[in-house]
Amino acid sequence: MAIHPAFRGHGTFCYLAKETMDAYRKYQSPNGGPPGGGSTWQGAGGFVQAALDMGMSHVWVRLFGDEGKMDQAATKMLVDGLRGAGINVAGWGYTHQGASWKSKGLNWATEESDRYALDAFVADLEPNRTLAGTKSKWTQAQLNDYIAGLTQKFGRDNVGVSAWPVLKIQNDPASPSLSLMRGIAGGVAMFAPQAYWMKYPTKIHYQETGFSREEYPPDNPEAFVRLVVDAWRADGFTNPLVITGQAYWGENAPPKSVMEAKIGAFASGFREWGKIVGFNWWHAGGSKAMSDAMVQALIAGKLGGKPYASA
Repeated sequence: MAIHPAFRGHGTFCYLAKETMDAYRKYQSPNGGPPGGGSTWQGAGGFVQAALDMGMSHVWVRLFGDEGKMDQAATKMLVDGLRGAGINVAGWGYTHQGASWKSKGLNWATEESDRYALDAFVADLEPNRTLAGTKSKWTQAQLNDYIAGLTQKFGRDNVGVSAWPVLKIQNDPASPSLSLMRGIAGGVAMFAPQAYWMKYPTKIHYQETGFSREEYPPDNPEAFVRLVVDAWRADGFTNPLVITGQAYWGENAPPKSVMEAKIGAFASGFREWGKIVGFNWWHAGGSKAMSDAMVQALIAGKLGGKPYASA
């Protein structure tokens, strides 16, 4: 299996294209050059230059959410800039309810990927997530149909799934994340567990996995990523994994300064790169995400050159 290059190496999610590009308008590369990338890569120049400085080989650009499709002009500018710099791009989108898998999932993924000539897609699937007061619910049949449609459109090697970090924690009988993901494992190239480390691991992670505090110390991002990878393997998944780390604060996360320190500690301390095919971040920038200090920590960490697994 040769998975899509947008699923390999170091990268990031982009949440809102315009907000992300605006956050880097004055970015100054440590390698010199004009602030914001000058006229190179048009309005996306600052972010594109920062991504290159951070050693990123892929970016996942948001195409839609449950509320609808994203701004087309900004998304095109971002995709064109990234592609022009040789960065691999995949689209991604979140579908909240299984009942909407076609209208708010497959159809939008197809239409928007065609619009920007994208040939890889990441489905964000979070059964039991509460959004606007309603829980995300999926049946196996709905999920199977969605993935089958994506595979028909993009090919199995070009379809990935972004999911919960420890599936047993979100394994409600009404929408069991673990069995749902097991049911589609054969139809996707990779899974991307959302290892947002907050103050994790905590008690629930030890309870649900059976792993020990001694091997995976609490409130430790490096330990939490190891725990997430090992939990997916213990649950029987053999798909390549792309881990998504936390580059944001707010949303009940520790303060900005704490999260900056955690990124620095992870970038310099994690060693088990050979267990994953890629590592990326939620998310690239804008409101309360990817601060200047985080960017500098990732440049120093040289994550693009780590010995990731092949697949």
